[in-house]
Amino acid sequence: MDPPANNYAGEPKAKPEPIQHLTCQRQPEFRFMAQVFLSLPAPHIMLAPCLPARGLNPPRPAPMHEVKDTQRAIVRIGFDGRVHKTFRGHQAAERFANEVHVLQYLETRGCDFVPRLLESDPAALKIVTTNCGSIVDQLNPARMKELFAELETYGVRHDDAFLRNVTYRATDGRFCLIDFEFATILGPTPSSPAPTKK
Repeated sequence: MDPPANNYAGEPKAKPEPIQHLTCQRQPEFRFMAQVFLSLPAPHIMLAPCLPARGLNPPRPAPMHEVKDTQRAIVRIGFDGRVHKTFRGHQAAERFANEVHVLQYLETRGCDFVPRLLESDPAALKIVTTNCGSIVDQLNPARMKELFAELETYGVRHDDAFLRNVTYRATDGRFCLIDFEFATILGPTPSSPAPTKK
């Protein structure tokens, strides 16, 4: 009778345990992959790269809403509420520079019913400002005159005093003024001659 097969330690060799198969009732394709994975020899086991879940795409910012498109400028409202204004047409560079200068001046004077300049790009002739609310459809002429006169107490004359440049800010119930590309600084630091309207 042949002696029982022994290992190098003199002990009987243990029978190899059967390969255990992972099960998953909700994901049958994972059960199949687990069976293949566990049946491979150890040197050939490789981890598969992680793939994004099906049907899921990275979030994209909402498109900007266009509120004005004229020969002088394109104005859009971003998904974050900020106003993006790009100058074009006649004297676009001069109007861009003038509005940037006037808005910066008004900020130093503490004027709180005009947009606050956030960004400016001279190469693209584009500015980004805070949002002063929605355009006003109608307003008492006397009240509109008072509003533009109030601006002059901060050292700036608007020079385009029309209803299209009046907005209403619902957060504090305040009428505001926008579009300062033709405005003139009247204070101790006069601006260069404002661009002419055409």
